[in-house]
Amino acid sequence: MRSPRNRFAGRPRLRDVAERAGVAVSTASRALNRGSVSDSLRTRVLAAAGELGYRPHSQALSLRTGATKTVGFLVSDIANPILGRMVRGAASYVDAGGYGLLLAVSEGYVERERSLVRMMYERRVDGLILSCSDESDLRLAEIVRELEIPVVLLDRELPVAWAHRVLVDHRQGIVEAVDHLATLGHRRIGFVGGTLVIRPGRERHQAFKAATVLHGLWDEQLVQLGPLTPEFGRLGAATLLSAPDPPTALIATDNRQSTGVLLALVGSGLQMPDDISFVGCGDVEALALHNPPITILNRPVEELGAEAAKLLLASLATATTDPIDRPVTRVLGSHLLIRKSTDFPRRAMRTAGAIR
Repeated sequence: MRSPRNRFAGRPRLRDVAERAGVAVSTASRALNRGSVSDSLRTRVLAAAGELGYRPHSQALSLRTGATKTVGFLVSDIANPILGRMVRGAASYVDAGGYGLLLAVSEGYVERERSLVRMMYERRVDGLILSCSDESDLRLAEIVRELEIPVVLLDRELPVAWAHRVLVDHRQGIVEAVDHLATLGHRRIGFVGGTLVIRPGRERHQAFKAATVLHGLWDEQLVQLGPLTPEFGRLGAATLLSAPDPPTALIATDNRQSTGVLLALVGSGLQMPDDISFVGCGDVEALALHNPPITILNRPVEELGAEAAKLLLASLATATTDPIDRPVTRVLGSHLLIRKSTDFPRRAMRTAGAIR
């Protein structure tokens, strides 16, 4: 018995037909679906399809006919408020465009992500927004490459050349945070971040290293990388704070880890910003209500989801007249929102004064 994955393997795709006929994917689609093309071009495409044994399946036809008016959205953790706001941003735009949204949640399991992508494809979604939990999963990339529907990668990088991308410039906010703390006089800046298997974790870590190297402050011992959970945020911060020469400032790059870092600071008895400065990440409004209000790495979360939906629906709207295999990349910025949790390193200055 063939597995679900094997049903995709080896079967000629619309892209294969287009390549054999020497035309764009959208042109091949129009030729096969009685769209507006010349007779000679239609003959060439039909010949290529016959040579390859290509048979269009219902999902591909749905893209052209708009039969389901549904788009899929795969996320790793809907309980994450940031991802929830991305979904909300996408849902409002999808709804306004006359489409329904099919939401799938993988809980961070790569095997589940593979099966969910297949499931949504089998349910004939017209397009897919994908925010996977592990970009190193090559099997997931293979499955996505077999899809004959538009795909938008949401702040992710997969080896799928034709997929659209909506990304965040995480470097911008991190560099601003390091510059801000260094200007205040901090010489030991701790970093609590996610693993490097997804783009945000890599971008933030690389930006932090580059910025601290530029200021002459890089110290690998001040970096804690791990799961995007409050518990790791707490443990990572506690590890840094218990070091013989602890940091005078901390940066947490994920909203859930930020919650854990705040718990560690409360448990340690350190006061912000008198004893330690803190740059967090998360809900703009909620962290503004903290005492003191938290300086944060801010990114346009809902706009990110809306932009992904906008790009996907644009692909669906033009699929019969414009190539959908020309990937589009859109980048949204991040920035530092300075509040009251960061200041010059008073604790370090008091310690230096006592030593003198």
